[in-house]
Amino acid sequence: MQRVEALSRALRQAEQEAEALSIQKDAFAAEARALRDELERRKKAAEQAAAAEGKPLPTQKPKARPSKPPEPITAFFCLICGEGSNGAKPHRCLVEEEEQRKKVAMGRK
Repeated sequence: MQRVEALSRALRQAEQEAEALSIQKDAFAAEARALRDELERRKKAAEQAAAAEGKPLPTQKPKARPSKPPEPITAFFCLICGEGSNGAKPHRCLVEEEEQRKKVAMGRK
């Protein structure tokens, strides 16, 4: 019975924390929108001021591709047994190895 009460309290606490995090997320999103709007307003004002002076603002060209290709992923995580590997060869759990042995044995017959 005490275990059930402890789990109920933990559940209520988790729900309260989730609600608090949701409120924080909404506040952060509103702040991000306000900052983005302010940036756009300042950008338009700078463009208008530059146009009034007859000097267009320089535009930045986006990079076609990154200067260095991304590193290949070499870490693996087995969804069956939960074991991970950090090598170049992916981890094969015992279940997968057993299935492979069965396939090889069936192929030999």
